[in-house]
Amino acid sequence: MKIENEKILLSSYFNPRDYDGLKADQKEMLSLFTKSYSIIDVVQHFFSKRQLVSFISLHELILLLLKKNAIANISFPPYFQGTTKAQSDAGFFDRLAEKILEMQNIKKADKNKIKEIPFFRSLSPELLDIFLQNSSVVPVTAGITFLQEGAKTRSLLVLLSGQATVYKRNNNGQLAKVVVLSEGSLFGEAGFFFGTDRSATVVADQDCQVLVIKYVPELYDSLIKTDKARQLQNRIWTIHALLKAETFRSLPQECFDALIFAGELKSFLPKTVICKQGELGETCYVIIQGAVDVVKNLNFVSRLEQGDCFGELALMMNQGIRTASIHTAGEGMVLEIHRNQFYKMLSENLLLACEFEKLAIERTIENQKAGI
Repeated sequence: MKIENEKILLSSYFNPRDYDGLKADQKEMLSLFTKSYSIIDVVQHFFSKRQLVSFISLHELILLLLKKNAIANISFPPYFQGTTKAQSDAGFFDRLAEKILEMQNIKKADKNKIKEIPFFRSLSPELLDIFLQNSSVVPVTAGITFLQEGAKTRSLLVLLSGQATVYKRNNNGQLAKVVVLSEGSLFGEAGFFFGTDRSATVVADQDCQVLVIKYVPELYDSLIKTDKARQLQNRIWTIHALLKAETFRSLPQECFDALIFAGELKSFLPKTVICKQGELGETCYVIIQGAVDVVKNLNFVSRLEQGDCFGELALMMNQGIRTASIHTAGEGMVLEIHRNQFYKMLSENLLLACEFEKLAIERTIENQKAGI
């Protein structure tokens, strides 16, 4: 059961007089906690009154109660206080990198470490075992091309450590940079799942460790049908983008995984207007591939790229009104999350909700400074 679903039990250390200085919304939240409301119950209580809840206030209240030993739920201290410490020391993927680096001197992948990578966490145990039984870890020196556009190889590759860049040839035959791959990224998925020629070239920017998963027809042809292959490929693309987003790096695994399965992937063409300034917004977005331009009052403001979010301000801070227009800079893809699914995801993942709220607050402050 997710921790946000647990009914909060106040301990014998709880004394209402210790909380006289709370903000108005926190006083209401605390009153609900005394009735054994869960985090989700509290969020739904505010929504039922058509009020936007401050996830940051809710998180601060929980941390205060934990500091005073006022919460009896044994799962709360390691989850919330442990995550706070992790955010000040190192993010989830930084810690993951340290674990993965321990694999440098082995040839076969260690299942207990590899399965912490987001994509592998989402696989069935049967498919995960088959992937790892047919894989090996290969060191790649900086500057080496380890995937060539047009090649007919069919392995699936996972960047365990280091950094690499994906290039594609443009209409002039020149290599153009498409995306930078971070630790935990998968690539070569189209060839692996569908048997197509390699669509891009990948070059190691740094010394890397790469997990190479060999395609074995007699194993995978029966396990991965076309529809399932497409779902797995879409999941990989989403993970690529989220790995690039600093906003999500320090989140617990379950919060990160919630984003992987959220919303719907949608492709866009160049010069497409995704959002219009002044309109009512019902969706927010994460850029999966490509880039978009932020335009306010017909003036270019900034460019957002893979892993960046937009549209959350209308859902969380601005009474549903878009504060800017979003124009696509070229072809690409976004993860579109509708309002209802967005708030359901946030109510079930408090730490993720806090990150979105912080982002919305930062953008509101930036707009105010700019006089927008």
